[in-house]
Amino acid sequence: MIRLFACDLDGTLLNERHESDAFIEGVLRSVVESGRYFTVATGRSTSMIDFGEMNGRIYVICMNGSLILDPKGRVVRCEKIDKEVLRQLLEQFPTLRMECLSAQHSYIRQDKETFVAAMMANKDRMANGERWVRRLLEHVDEQMCFSQRTEEILKQDICKINCRVDTQEEARQLQEYLQAHADALVNAPSNQGHFEITASGVNKGTAILHLADQLGIDVQDVAVYGDGGNDLEMLTMFAHSYAPCTAQKEAQMAASAIIGSYQSYSVAKHIAETLVKEGE
Repeated sequence: MIRLFACDLDGTLLNERHESDAFIEGVLRSVVESGRYFTVATGRSTSMIDFGEMNGRIYVICMNGSLILDPKGRVVRCEKIDKEVLRQLLEQFPTLRMECLSAQHSYIRQDKETFVAAMMANKDRMANGERWVRRLLEHVDEQMCFSQRTEEILKQDICKINCRVDTQEEARQLQEYLQAHADALVNAPSNQGHFEITASGVNKGTAILHLADQLGIDVQDVAVYGDGGNDLEMLTMFAHSYAPCTAQKEAQMAASAIIGSYQSYSVAKHIAETLVKEGE
């Protein structure tokens, strides 16, 4: 019997506006009220996760597995990037727009105006970019610390670095650097052209394994759902793994089964059907 459901968000659980809604939240409520567990498994930071009244009833695995929070928001696990490794990366690429994420805040070297302008310029290159940028800007003053010097960033416990490069040459240089330092850093982007950097060995799959162990749940009783490059590990690690038919080809190949499109609520419906099949 499935006792833990773990879902990616964008392109998987969320609707085509990349948001939660009453139907999705109703399914999550059914999971919890049946005595089972649900966890988000996303590359997003905590401030970009909202499930309404279910916020205090589900687990959260965010920043590609580097941070796990229980339903009360308490840290279950936090995988930090080594500070010396972080220093070397920041010094090697002083001009790149790196967003360094801790459990609570984002630390950015650029000033606010430069960062916001870059986000606005890039919104058309992102899936559902207009909505994504608007949600991000809602949290700018609350969550983001701008004009940060390297030494200020190094005082924080950084779990993940988001970076979007402007040129192919920048992408090549950063990719080569990460490959040369694969013992310390890993890049698991959800989309091409975007870097999502964590400590080596950190991914959604290992985070789900850790949470399942903490909850006393066997791996055979876990179901995972994902659609992108940062979902590949979890899709291959669990026998019950599912990808929407709209997922990236690599994710479809990694999953044990392919379900309907994310726009048709295929993940939420599959979870609901599983509850009924197994006797809610």
